[in-house]
Amino acid sequence: MKGYIFLFTIVFFMMSFLEGCTVSSDKEIYQSSRNEVLKVQDGVKEIIGDEVLIGSVARLDLLNDYLLVKDASSYDTLIHIFDKYTFKHVRGIGVWGEGPDEITSLGKISVDENNNVFHVPDLGKNKILGYEMDSVITNPSYKPFLKHRIGNTQFPDDYVYFSDSLTIARIIKILPDAPFQQSLVFWNMLTDEMVPLNYSNPEIERKRVRFNASMERNVIVEAYSHHDLMTIYDFQGNLKCNVYGPKWDNSMSNRMNYYGKVCFYKNNIIVSYSGKENFSDDYLPTSLLVFDMDGNYRKTLDVGYKIQDYCIDEDNSRVIFVFSDEIQFGYLNIEKLI
Repeated sequence: MKGYIFLFTIVFFMMSFLEGCTVSSDKEIYQSSRNEVLKVQDGVKEIIGDEVLIGSVARLDLLNDYLLVKDASSYDTLIHIFDKYTFKHVRGIGVWGEGPDEITSLGKISVDENNNVFHVPDLGKNKILGYEMDSVITNPSYKPFLKHRIGNTQFPDDYVYFSDSLTIARIIKILPDAPFQQSLVFWNMLTDEMVPLNYSNPEIERKRVRFNASMERNVIVEAYSHHDLMTIYDFQGNLKCNVYGPKWDNSMSNRMNYYGKVCFYKNNIIVSYSGKENFSDDYLPTSLLVFDMDGNYRKTLDVGYKIQDYCIDEDNSRVIFVFSDEIQFGYLNIEKLI
């Protein structure tokens, strides 16, 4: 009897020790808790701009020296350009309408840093417009150029641009008798060839993801909206690892809201995270999770405000936010936090 008690004590001790730890194999990482939490709300500085009014739903992108704010519900210009150092408004572009250079359904903006160009999909007209930033800034009558035409039944609704022959895209495939499907592909704009990545998690029946990619970091990160799961690939599309969070399950449901936008800062993966019910008042994330490039959890930044979108300005070591909260825009210096 004493032997059984001793054995039970050892097992209980080991289970207690392992609780909260990361259990992993080479490619399957299970994180039972993420408790390194830094409360950073007091460090968030409000950005107050009197030049323009931005609607309640806004999205952020950075292109070299400029911050792009997408305001798809605007009755004026749909995209506002700000100096990212001073947050001063530079100009607004993109008018809603059916005209040749107008936009009917504004998609996700993508940037070409090397050429200082940003791409604006018009999903209503099945085309992508290109804007040369230098010309946009200096020429009030500038007209965009046609970058690409997109298909009707399979098309990219988000992509990270590296060149015309190498773009990593999230594509939407419209199915006749089922909900649409999402997948990540290598997209060649010159030929329209789309090649899937070399792996897709077999436990996920209906994929809904956010993603990002970095050639210099040799990584593609796929974060699931309705599963507590993040998949990391190398830049060739080979699986590096699956990272399963504390609330992981493989149910086909959109009841929960987990991961949001994926960004990079130095050698870290930064992902907004909710973990709350999707249809509740609190579904928006209030935290950023920080991982190393191999998926190991490092810390949580508890921002305290409901994050609608964000981007990371590496030049100034800060996160720029748009909130759905008591303040709309703000930034956080992260040089000493990460």
